[in-house]
Amino acid sequence: MAIDLLYLKLLKSVLDTLNANHEGHKPHKVACLSYPDLLVSGPLIKDILGDRTLSNLEPAESQDYVRNYHSLPADFGIVYETQSLFEALGCNVDFFDIKKLRGNEKIIDLNEPLPASYRHRYDLVIDTGTLEHCFNIGNAFKCMCELVQRNGWVISMAPLSMTNHGFWNVNPTAYFDAFSQNGFSVHFLRGRTKSGLKIQLYDYIDAASARVRSPPAEAMLICIARRESEQAFKWPVQAKYLSMLSGKDGTA
Repeated sequence: MAIDLLYLKLLKSVLDTLNANHEGHKPHKVACLSYPDLLVSGPLIKDILGDRTLSNLEPAESQDYVRNYHSLPADFGIVYETQSLFEALGCNVDFFDIKKLRGNEKIIDLNEPLPASYRHRYDLVIDTGTLEHCFNIGNAFKCMCELVQRNGWVISMAPLSMTNHGFWNVNPTAYFDAFSQNGFSVHFLRGRTKSGLKIQLYDYIDAASARVRSPPAEAMLICIARRESEQAFKWPVQAKYLSMLSGKDGTA
């Protein structure tokens, strides 16, 4: 799980929106599903977030581990600590996992119901690639939604066509249907492939439920959604069957 260059740009755009609509000066409450490594070099962080933000970042305690695990190039430079990034951006962040791997995680199992004390508490929920590793992925998605308070946001990334990256690949219609049927509006829904520094994006937001050709292997899917209303989560129905089940097509 990691924040790469594209994810950092999307994160900034959502935080800019939150800041524009934020009353007062309280820090944003952010929840991360697992602890994501920050895989953006210092010069690129400066370009996106400015020199002041970069100067407030702390070098990661486990730089060698992060470099080796993610096969970073030799000239990458300093690996910065993700927690310090959120603090520099004016956020209070909680990291959730099933084990304290970095030492600062709150323990929850996304295969199980979300503890009531965490429901509707967060302005922003970050998933850089956790849902697909939960066998009970529907419940994990439900937990992710339940973390978000009204007018809060979710940025979620999952494999679209990756073999054995996790238990599951995710279709665009899964994000679109599950969010839109549970009080969220979908603002960004794209597939992403990457070759070296080149990124190719595939837009699905206007055809989230259509049968479309999948990008080449090793593609990811990124979705950004905003909670418009607080409501009890319900299991979604695939969009193309909604009218059939509701009887609007005259069949029921």
